Amino acid sequence: MYSAPSTLYLDACPAGVPGGQDMISSVPIVTVVLFLFTEAFALDDMPVANSSIYINSDYQFSAWLPAGFLARVDESTNHGVAILLDRTKICDGNYFQSPGIFINADYNTAEIGTTAAALAAAECRWDGAKDIVWLHGEKISGREAAGCRRRLDDGRIQVTWIVLRKTDENPLTWIQISADLITTPARYAGDMRVFGQVLPGIWVHPDGPHY
Repeated sequence: MYSAPSTLYLDACPAGVPGGQDMISSVPIVTVVLFLFTEAFALDDMPVANSSIYINSDYQFSAWLPAGFLARVDESTNHGVAILLDRTKICDGNYFQSPGIFINADYNTAEIGTTAAALAAAECRWDGAKDIVWLHGEKISGREAAGCRRRLDDGRIQVTWIVLRKTDENPLTWIQISADLITTPARYAGDMRVFGQVLPGIWVHPDGPHY
């Protein structure tokens, strides 16, 4: 039975306060954001208080958080968490266009694919991505992950890794867990080092029911 403690939260930061200054001076925090690119995330969110780990009891996964970054979760949904790599972003700002690491879990993936490779093959081609490089050989929580590196229309780089958790025999109930880095070419090498620290710290519940 999964018995990790519930996620803790702080109150939302005051408008206009740089998250990379007051928040990090007292609590080292990272961001992992739920990663549905089609949904707004920045205007209805709050920082995570736990300085070392994000725990999602709804989708049964967790992620160890690197120190020194602001971590955000959405107040109205509970899909995941966002690591803001730009320390100058304000707490209440629209950081979706900012460099960050986004960890997300979601149901309803069976219509796209029933393997991590099939999901990556579909998702990595979305939004007019260019220069796609298919990635293999990574494991997340002991599962074989599939992914890609691609260039977005605005010139940013996105690196995606996907694993699939089979909750029961019905693929419609399976859960996709994705970890994404979005950054600029100039920041790529440094941000990839942080991403490389985050990936081994992602835990996903074993296949089968939650409990």
